[in-house]
Amino acid sequence: MELVQNTGIIFSLDVIRREEAFGITEEINEFIDAIKVGYLLVLSCGIGIIDELKKEFGKPILADFKVADVPVTNKKIFELCKMHSVDAVMVHGFIGPVTLNMCVEEAGDLLLSSARNKAQTRGQDT
Repeated sequence: MELVQNTGIIFSLDVIRREEAFGITEEINEFIDAIKVGYLLVLSCGIGIIDELKKEFGKPILADFKVADVPVTNKKIFELCKMHSVDAVMVHGFIGPVTLNMCVEEAGDLLLSSARNKAQTRGQDT
């Protein structure tokens, strides 16, 4: 799903209860362009919460998973994200150019086009 900018707001859904996540998002859905989901909600509700949010609200989902592990683990994170309606994954830049480029390759369509272009450009500069 492409991120269409209407309001310029990506809402950070940093809660741990499913009911709260759905309640807040329902109230503000018309005012946001995307939903950022982090570990708090996924650890408390399971990764399926991402599929539920996407189905209910129709917004792009950014997984704020702060990917910064060894390549094999990063690859598994991206595989899970692809299975669960994630549109973009947040990755720490300090993991270095080789691992960062691997994340870009693994992400495929998960990265929004502007983020992918910036990451690929940075990878060429290193």
